[in-house]
Amino acid sequence: MVLEEGCSHFNWTGGGRVVLVLDASESAQPFQSQIVSLAQGVLRALPAQVGCQLYLLGNPRPYPHQELTQRSGPWFRENRGRASLLAPLREGLEAEELSTIVLIGAGPVFDLPDWAGSDLLQRLLLASVGPSLQGRQDIAEELRDPRVSDLMPRLYNPLTRVEIAGPGFMPLYWDNDAYGLQWSAGQVSLRAAQAEEYRLALSFLAAPGALLRARVQRAAGEALEMRLPRSDELQVSSSGGGLLGPAEQDVFERAVRGQPFRCPHCGQEHSADTLFCLESGSLLGEPIYPSLQESGLKGFVLLQAADAGVRFSPYPGRVLRLAEGEVALPQGPRAQRYRYDPSSERWQPTGLFLKPYARLGRHCYVVLC
Repeated sequence: MVLEEGCSHFNWTGGGRVVLVLDASESAQPFQSQIVSLAQGVLRALPAQVGCQLYLLGNPRPYPHQELTQRSGPWFRENRGRASLLAPLREGLEAEELSTIVLIGAGPVFDLPDWAGSDLLQRLLLASVGPSLQGRQDIAEELRDPRVSDLMPRLYNPLTRVEIAGPGFMPLYWDNDAYGLQWSAGQVSLRAAQAEEYRLALSFLAAPGALLRARVQRAAGEALEMRLPRSDELQVSSSGGGLLGPAEQDVFERAVRGQPFRCPHCGQEHSADTLFCLESGSLLGEPIYPSLQESGLKGFVLLQAADAGVRFSPYPGRVLRLAEGEVALPQGPRAQRYRYDPSSERWQPTGLFLKPYARLGRHCYVVLC
């Protein structure tokens, strides 16, 4: 099986997001003041870090929620003839994939049964200030004549844990240090818990056509599972590179040929695969390439011979992609090699470690700092 490389984003903000949908239909007209008052109370009570979007039922156009108090009258009049349907809002609501949706109104929403079993209904809270929004049906959670204090525990309900996984999943690059790589019987996931920020951009390997899923846990205890759509190729910034010094370049040229070299720290000869001198008295050893340490580089580092000298730069990823279906992951001072087994759909250790100066391309080698 050929694994596919892809990119994706997880765009949840730390405080969460809320979508308010207000019922401006004819059936809700006698309750307009209660609908607007409840919505105003919610907007005042939401913490500043919680994003908010406002819609009127049956209308796909979002409204600026900051102007609700001043403009609710004309907004309700222009939407009074619209049918009590969620379908026109489908695109906007699906784009707000991880938001809590609150529908404030009175009288039945006619297409609620059409959404049965959807992710949207897991996130939908009905707040009726008059006749029920779902009649005698029990399709979604509904609060009758709620106060703002009844709604807030459901609206400000931030994430406490996120885990991203999928068939054949192996993350290569991710930009949020709150996420760590997790293993379970050969299956790999990225997980963050109790983080200040859960936004994430990542590149990954996965089985052909596989969809990534984000399993999210929220403070109130409920768990949701969301699809993570594919996105365009990530632009990964690379900083901290430079040129090796003359002595370091001499070490590199001998080491890539498999020849021993004279250590600039202790003066003794070291084997070609030595990256830290342990004879210099330092507990952790002295780096053979001090330029890499001075640049603050961690993880995989590329060394590439060029006319101007030997250039070093950070590898654009935390997991090193090797041959088809094979990667290397840092484990202490070495990098363990793993291979994907399509028959079991698991990543398995090969028992081999990546050798220093593994060749990635013409005149391009990789070492682990």
